[in-house]
Amino acid sequence: MRVRPAHLARRFVGSLRRGDMAPTDADWVHLCLLEGEADLWERMSDADRRHALGVARKVDGQLGGAPRPVLAAALLHDVGKVTSGLGTWARVAATLVGAEGGGWDVLERVLDLAAVALAAEQVGGAQICLDTAVQYAKDRVQFGRPIGSFQAIKHKCADMLLE
Repeated sequence: MRVRPAHLARRFVGSLRRGDMAPTDADWVHLCLLEGEADLWERMSDADRRHALGVARKVDGQLGGAPRPVLAAALLHDVGKVTSGLGTWARVAATLVGAEGGGWDVLERVLDLAAVALAAEQVGGAQICLDTAVQYAKDRVQFGRPIGSFQAIKHKCADMLLE
């Protein structure tokens, strides 16, 4: 997940603003939600509803008239925060991962993937170091010949390859 500070700042400032949404917006929301979804919507804070309305309007505009289930998902994307008991700061930054109590399974998988990605990055970095050292050993001349022809340098390059 990419952290977007500007987005979080707008969320925080928006959470401090008071007031209800316009009646036309409320009517549009209830056209997009089924009865059970509307119950969840009503449990959300005013700030979360204002934010979710903005997200849904943006999705609707970008898709040129999104289908009802897509709009419902956009309107309810923060519903996991309803029962979290988090304060304003935490609610702004929080994202529910998986089902309640099941976040560790998702996080464990993400950590496994991150470890593989980090290992791949390190292998690539080591390969660049080896390639650079070998090229330097071929290009650098000392005593009239490339330093890569000296046995000590050959051993160092071989050790780098094996380690």
